[in-house]
Amino acid sequence: MEVLNHIPDAKFRLDVNGQWNLEEAIINLNGYENEFGSKIDYVEQPCLNVDDLAQLRKKTGLKIAVDESIRKHLNQDLSKIKEVADIAVIKWAPSGGISAALALIEKIDLPVVISSALESSIGISHGLSLAQSAPNLYGACGLGTASLFNSDVTRNPLTIINGEIKNKKVVPDLIDKLKAKPDRQIWWQNRINQIYQEGLI
Repeated sequence: MEVLNHIPDAKFRLDVNGQWNLEEAIINLNGYENEFGSKIDYVEQPCLNVDDLAQLRKKTGLKIAVDESIRKHLNQDLSKIKEVADIAVIKWAPSGGISAALALIEKIDLPVVISSALESSIGISHGLSLAQSAPNLYGACGLGTASLFNSDVTRNPLTIINGEIKNKKVVPDLIDKLKAKPDRQIWWQNRINQIYQEGLI
């Protein structure tokens, strides 16, 4: 791959978002492992079904990380997560906030990667605070999403510099300029109500 020509010691993290069935996951991961071996740090959520993940883990030497499976089992017994994965990917907002995320990390008892859900610098600052508080951080976090926006809610966004993001107070001085139109605000309020009613937050 082109990246390896420029950064020979680079490692990759693959995020499948649960799009493979067990057979596809076994074939694909064996292929990736044969070609890239230790260059792959881990594979995130290759399958959605936890029983499939348990089988897959026995058939690959690659580390398995879970994200969506955690949220799917939030109100259930989380002990199975430890049986099917090596790493837990935790996002503070879908977990219910920083305190709830820390409690979740304690229950799961796996090394964690703190990630964001495509958030502005305000959300990233919360993710950084969670990462600073997590007792069993696996390694580099997935908190670089502020750079994906054309505009942020602050004049001083939290961006990556030399592989690091410094956590600092975020002043949302551009929020009025970027706020959603009234009909879109109503849509989001309805969406939050729906998620709450479904017990997802």
